[in-house]
Amino acid sequence: MSTERGIHGPVQGLVVGDHNRVEIVLPPGESVPFMAPPRPRHSLIGRTEALDALRRDVLAGHDSALFALKGIPGVGKTALAIALAHDPRVGGTFIGGVLWAGLGPSPDVMTLLANWGAALGIPAEQLATAASPQARAQIVHLAIGLRRMLLIVDDAWSLEAALAFRLGGPNCVHLLTTRIPAVATRFAAKATDIKELQRDASLRLLTRLAPEAAEADPAGVGDLVDLVSGLPLALILIGNHLRTRSAGGSRRRVRETIVRLRDAKNRLTVSEPRGLLDSGAYDTPLSLAASIQVSDAALPDEGRRALRDITAFPAKPNSFGEDAAADVLERGFEDIDLLVDLGLLEHTGDQRYTLHQAIHDYAHADGPTTRARERLARHYVHSLEATRMPRSGSTRPDGLDEGWSADTANVLTALDYAQERGLHEELVSGANDFAEHLNRRGLLTQAQLHLERALAVADRVSDVDALTRTRINLAGVYQQRGELRAAEDLLDKGLGKGTDAARGGLRFDALLKLGWVRGRLGKVSEARAALSAALDIHDEIDRPGGRAAALMGLGWLDTVHGRQAEAAESLVAALEVARSTGEKYQIADILQRVGWLEGMRGRREQAQEAFAEAASVARENGFPTVLVDALNGLGWLDGLRGDYGSARVLFEEAIAFAEATGYAERYTLLGGLAWVVKEEGDFADARARYEEALVIAREKGETEKTSLFLAKLAELEVLLGEPGNARVHAREAVDLARELHLPDRLVDPLRTLATIARGQGLPERALSFLDEATGPAREIGNDFLLADVANETGLAHLDLGRLETAEEFMITAADHARRADAGDALGRALFGRAKLALARDDLAGVRAFVADALRVLDGASPALAREVSAWRDQVLGSST
Repeated sequence: MSTERGIHGPVQGLVVGDHNRVEIVLPPGESVPFMAPPRPRHSLIGRTEALDALRRDVLAGHDSALFALKGIPGVGKTALAIALAHDPRVGGTFIGGVLWAGLGPSPDVMTLLANWGAALGIPAEQLATAASPQARAQIVHLAIGLRRMLLIVDDAWSLEAALAFRLGGPNCVHLLTTRIPAVATRFAAKATDIKELQRDASLRLLTRLAPEAAEADPAGVGDLVDLVSGLPLALILIGNHLRTRSAGGSRRRVRETIVRLRDAKNRLTVSEPRGLLDSGAYDTPLSLAASIQVSDAALPDEGRRALRDITAFPAKPNSFGEDAAADVLERGFEDIDLLVDLGLLEHTGDQRYTLHQAIHDYAHADGPTTRARERLARHYVHSLEATRMPRSGSTRPDGLDEGWSADTANVLTALDYAQERGLHEELVSGANDFAEHLNRRGLLTQAQLHLERALAVADRVSDVDALTRTRINLAGVYQQRGELRAAEDLLDKGLGKGTDAARGGLRFDALLKLGWVRGRLGKVSEARAALSAALDIHDEIDRPGGRAAALMGLGWLDTVHGRQAEAAESLVAALEVARSTGEKYQIADILQRVGWLEGMRGRREQAQEAFAEAASVARENGFPTVLVDALNGLGWLDGLRGDYGSARVLFEEAIAFAEATGYAERYTLLGGLAWVVKEEGDFADARARYEEALVIAREKGETEKTSLFLAKLAELEVLLGEPGNARVHAREAVDLARELHLPDRLVDPLRTLATIARGQGLPERALSFLDEATGPAREIGNDFLLADVANETGLAHLDLGRLETAEEFMITAADHARRADAGDALGRALFGRAKLALARDDLAGVRAFVADALRVLDGASPALAREVSAWRDQVLGSST
């Protein structure tokens, strides 16, 4: 059964249907206009939230019904508008259709209004009689009437042109897209800023467009994603180009194309033709350069110069302050406003600005001018001098405001320009003022580069103060990188030099660094003398942070050399000073050293708290070298608890930070990983890591670490059945520990020598080694070390048949292990008790102690657990 429908009178259309199906019935000869460009062949990626929010706004039909999308060229404003126009929910709401006007810098308003009129069914003769834009707009407005329509005005460059198309009636919604922020905010009740795609979305888009290229060279494709900083137009053009170049299946060709696209000029000029219905002029190929060039052409001559000069700053994600930009640009704030008004320079808030990488690439090809580079260099160097926290007699900028972190890239660029332009005074001053900041941020390579440049300049012009200051700061970088002998040489040359005005601060810095360097080189008495001398003169230079630094140095030296009470006193005092001054870097650094001290004292809970707080402060404030040390400590504690999986993760994270910064502690972390894999039973991997760490420690002259790795390697070689190699390495470790007066470093290699002696049937000789090891272990008060020494002593007495004495030592070993919460040490003590039970023919005792040992060793030491299980099977039979 059919029902005929007819429309009579002044009705524009009829919507009929139920909740499931809607039909639009129009008078004869009329159609619903849809002027939006066709959908692109690729779907939107990374814009779900933006499209959903836009759809909600448009469908809600706010009172003003005026919305705008603003953003830099190529960011995808038009693409979002097209996606919205094609959305079924939008089409079902705006049943009157979609009108679209693409304006551009010089729109033909009369022709565009005629196009709207034709789409609305207005007779051409009627439009032709309208001789002015106002008259033609009035005709179009009346034709829209009460229709429910979506009116999209794309790429508006002026408010006047945009307003010419605000023609909808009460049931219409207007959407504007523009690269000019002021046009958006003045046209619309709600203007949305469209940002670049996040990296993961950028990578997905490029992979979808060029899947063969992404498979052939994933790293290269990732590099291209980073180089265009999430700009959709650039990604689409590059993706289409890569897809074309990879059509033949040649990976070589793909890789060659990616190499070419790494060059900014080639990325900018990649182009493709437009379709006849696409937005923009169809006879102008679409390219990134062409898109930006439209804005460039709209600038007056002084604006084009300003665009080139602003590229003196690094591109986004870097930002720069308004004052800095005004100093660099010839017309200052006037130039800033001009670039912002045309959407070429983005305001990020807090009076800071940023320049997108694509715009930077486009303008940087012709600039910046020499004067702009020199103005930038002088601005930042003079700003560093002005904002350095004043401290009497001080030349060390540890008082720089933390806000300088936002300008790190700008200062490094300024120092490069100073070097390039021969601004020698600015180079020396800036490199030294910023050195400590770079050290703290883990930018050791950059600090070294600029300080070495400054050193050459200071030496050439014979500036004694500058030369001394630069040597001391450069020594600090070398120290962080483990180049201890080079650091010591610089400090020896710099110590005591300089004029009277600068000598106090310079001498303090030199003595402080010399204490650390000589301590790591094993020159204990000289290190203590230097640190004590620094502490003595800190009041002269009025530097509270200096006192904390000297106390921390003394606390570290005492920790390494087993003077735990003195170490605790110094570190507590240092932490109190650091907290009072709010020096976050010092707080984190002192805390991680407190963690090592507490851990060596067997106070693991306190050690955990100190390391965790140090890691938290370091993460929050961007101190990667301190974070490395704190993660190392947390990994060590997890390993002691037998949580080797967590320990491995922490060590590997720390190694990644150390490698990224050039921080010398990488080889210490290699030793930590070697310990983990040894406990997991991979002795070959552990040996390779210990040997690598040992080579680095020897090369750098780190005698304390050399002693440690020799001892650990010797322990491993006993397990590998290589007593000869183990003896050589253990003896060298003992000799170094004695030479350096390191009591804690004596214990492990002496115990290893005792184990070797027992294996050779020489228990009395083993006891002599153990007697010597017991003294330092007691002096330190380390329950973990005492547990292992006592257990090994018990085994030696067992070898001699002294069963009662052996039992006493093994019980003592277990007590120490429990106090230290050391599962592996307790497991060794229980394993010793099982061997003692076998000597007494107490098979039930063997089974009980073996079971207890395996229960304790479950997760604590898989390698030792396997050894215990194998021994049990050998002694009692595999059926047990």
